[in-house]
Amino acid sequence: MRNHKRDGKITFIELLLIAIIFVFGYFVIIAPMSKTNDMVKEDWVKNNLSTIFDAIQYLDDDQAFTYENMKINDVDILRAKWERSPLEWPQGVFFDSFKASSNELSLAVEFSTGVKEIVFNPPQIEE
Repeated sequence: MRNHKRDGKITFIELLLIAIIFVFGYFVIIAPMSKTNDMVKEDWVKNNLSTIFDAIQYLDDDQAFTYENMKINDVDILRAKWERSPLEWPQGVFFDSFKASSNELSLAVEFSTGVKEIVFNPPQIEE
């Protein structure tokens, strides 16, 4: 038999089950989104640093070129000479932090957990 006194009423256990479903939904769907965005941003910056490192060999032919004075804009100018579009960067990149040397490139990037320096070391060629 149906209890008509309970029609339209919700119990504490039902509220608790609904709350648990929402909490699990948050941890399964919403919480990993920022981690995924950070991983994509890090790969994007590493790919761009790899492209910059590949372009350095063409800049190295110029006698006025030095690693200490190198800017990201130098690579965009070189790409324009080749009729390629400039490099695209994600939000949160600190271009003033760019450092270049003969064996690595680094750039600071803001992630959801804070600022992190991304370092690109080219693979070593064994002879």
